[in-house]
Amino acid sequence: MYDLLGTEARKTGLLVNERKTKYMFMTADGNMRKPHNLRIGNKEFEGVSEFKYLGNIIENNNRNDRCIKERTQTRNKAYYANLQMLKSKITSRRSKLQIYKTLISPVVTYGAETWMLTATEENALRRFERKVLRKIYEPVVDKGVWRIRYNNELCKFIGGEDIVRFIKAQRYSG
Repeated sequence: MYDLLGTEARKTGLLVNERKTKYMFMTADGNMRKPHNLRIGNKEFEGVSEFKYLGNIIENNNRNDRCIKERTQTRNKAYYANLQMLKSKITSRRSKLQIYKTLISPVVTYGAETWMLTATEENALRRFERKVLRKIYEPVVDKGVWRIRYNNELCKFIGGEDIVRFIKAQRYSG
């Protein structure tokens, strides 16, 4: 497989850099092996138990909680950096939604095509999205009482295309 990759790469003028190329072994059941170097022909590739790809730490234990934790911290920074605009009474809802879609959501979903999301992580992402949408769409008066927007109302505003669906679609649109 490596020989085929090298042959095809050379056809386009690319070379495999032995120093930059790393090797990691993973199993579906999460059983880890101690990293060891891999020799193919006259090249040797360093064995690693983790590496950074698209800003995410990929680990050989099939867990991505570290990269999701980092992404969560980054998304909170993006949210709070834009909070004044989201709270502003002079900014239209349409503009606020555009701020979310162009400034906050991409920060959250960058590199997400490498994630294997658990139900807990999916719920956390959806909770975050609903938090932002509630800030955008504000409480409403219902029968003379103020209340926050229900989840199904928020779902209608975004046309059923929530952040988790977006991440899963990115994974398969490659």
